[in-house]
Amino acid sequence: MNESKENNVINLINHLKKSPVLNALKDKVEQIAVQTASLRHEPIGLDDLVSKLSNDTDKEILKIIKHENLNFIGGELIVLSQTTKSNIFCLNLKLYFQNNNDEIILKEKNKELDFDILDENSKNELIEKKSITYEVTAPNQE
Repeated sequence: MNESKENNVINLINHLKKSPVLNALKDKVEQIAVQTASLRHEPIGLDDLVSKLSNDTDKEILKIIKHENLNFIGGELIVLSQTTKSNIFCLNLKLYFQNNNDEIILKEKNKELDFDILDENSKNELIEKKSITYEVTAPNQE
């Protein structure tokens, strides 16, 4: 009986190996593996990184203005090299809003990123200065 089960399993495996769907899937997975293995991003300058994040920040501000009925009054993005983890830097976004009672409301977001995404000049500058601050201005409201 064991030999019969073993033969059935072997036959099933052989049948699956011949399956055009499985072979096509296997080929596709191998193609993706090869493509992603060769993907390597070029390091980016800190100013360029902050610039690329600007659109998302504007969208976030506009969303808060619309959904929470607040007025944007300013903000800053603080980039810190000193974190508890090695080879990591932090982006601390602080957005200041005012409500109808003239109260100031702070909205914050923090993100940790790997130093390897930065080019050497930006890495060295951030390590030397420990902190770089960018002003966040009001987005264009369309």
